[in-house]
Amino acid sequence: LSLSLSRSNSLSHLLVSSQVPDVIGLQEPLHHQLNDLLADTTGQYAALGVGRDDGVAAGEYSAILYRTAALSAIRSGTFWLSDRPAVPASRAWGAACPRVCTWAELRHLQSGRHFYFFNTHLDHVSADARLRGADLILHKIVEISGWSAGGVAPPFLTGDFNETARDPAIKHILASPVGLRACGSDAGTFHGFAPRAGPRIDFVFAPATAQARCLYG
Repeated sequence: LSLSLSRSNSLSHLLVSSQVPDVIGLQEPLHHQLNDLLADTTGQYAALGVGRDDGVAAGEYSAILYRTAALSAIRSGTFWLSDRPAVPASRAWGAACPRVCTWAELRHLQSGRHFYFFNTHLDHVSADARLRGADLILHKIVEISGWSAGGVAPPFLTGDFNETARDPAIKHILASPVGLRACGSDAGTFHGFAPRAGPRIDFVFAPATAQARCLYG
């Protein structure tokens, strides 16, 4: 599930409680919103991630929530979409604000199988930052998961990419040797706080060989 908290916590809670996804990629939550959502879901989920402005709790998160009855977290981390990805609050390539990608290696408790989950929110101003950020994420997917080098734990990528499927960053992800495909509905996801949705700018990417049920909210 890829989910934005910019609409309201109550709507996000409704979607989470009705669908009960095993893993969720959140975009835009602040620290208190993340805590509120965790409290509203009565302890079913644990959260991974940090605030983008200080690497602790300041600013927006690109958090990962996972359902603890179904999954366990083996390891996780966050990197910044810049030429200094290990430096908190770093930005580059004309980005309007710091951008991050949070990742986790997760184990499915019933089957024992592992997979990797990456979640991000690309810049809304700089097309160059979106393209370079997407490229950095693809390199990190290979580096962390080992997928292109014969790794057996598949990677998934979710996020608000601030681009449509016709734009460079999305085309770059789909053409990458990592072998990801967009899954889920083609319905628009950009709403701008209006009743009707605009173009699709949120995506869930999965390996072609993976089976997953993808939702957007």
